[in-house]
Amino acid sequence: MMDVIHVDEKYFFLTVVKRRFIMLHDEPDPIRKLKSKRHITKVMMLAAVARPRYNEAGECIFDGKLGTWPFVVHTLAERTSRNRPAGTPLVKAVTATKENYREMLIDKLLPAIRSKWPGGGRGTRITIQQDNASPHIDPKDSAFCAAVDALDLNVVLKFQPPNSPDLNCLDLGAFHAIQARQQLRSPRTLAELVAATTEAYWELPDKTLNNIFLSLHSVGREDFL
Repeated sequence: MMDVIHVDEKYFFLTVVKRRFIMLHDEPDPIRKLKSKRHITKVMMLAAVARPRYNEAGECIFDGKLGTWPFVVHTLAERTSRNRPAGTPLVKAVTATKENYREMLIDKLLPAIRSKWPGGGRGTRITIQQDNASPHIDPKDSAFCAAVDALDLNVVLKFQPPNSPDLNCLDLGAFHAIQARQQLRSPRTLAELVAATTEAYWELPDKTLNNIFLSLHSVGREDFL
């Protein structure tokens, strides 16, 4: 469990349809307008976490957070509008596919393992656990294996067994904790939404993540006893 990385994707929204606020009796109601409550701006983020590690003194030496990355493309505005001139840099959300998921693992996750994992990931067999969603690549994907060899890592990619209980700690509470922090902000554009979600991810305390892994142990024990 200490050498397992959990990866998964989740949609994060610019806002929610209903929110509760604690306000003073003379405070004006907050106003948030959208074109349609059925089409709220959203972005899919890939997150990767592992079990935090502590030394004998109880100090955190690895917080378990490897990174979170958005499925977006950067383009330029083709036409001039009243909001922006032509050529303005834009950020557009895209759907997760095998191609961009593979690129995310190779270009983002593997370098993060090399830079953040204790000891740089050398001499340790690291397992990346993914579920059976259609964008996820085969564990023997040639491009992924070549990238692992190029970085001199011992990393293997594995699927969860079909029809098995959800044993991904991101789904057991990590995503909810990130989303709760993200909703404390009020982003108005897709770029601000990505920044808010990324900040919320890095603000997640290592103790919270460690507690989620303890919950994962309890869930696994109940499911397999």
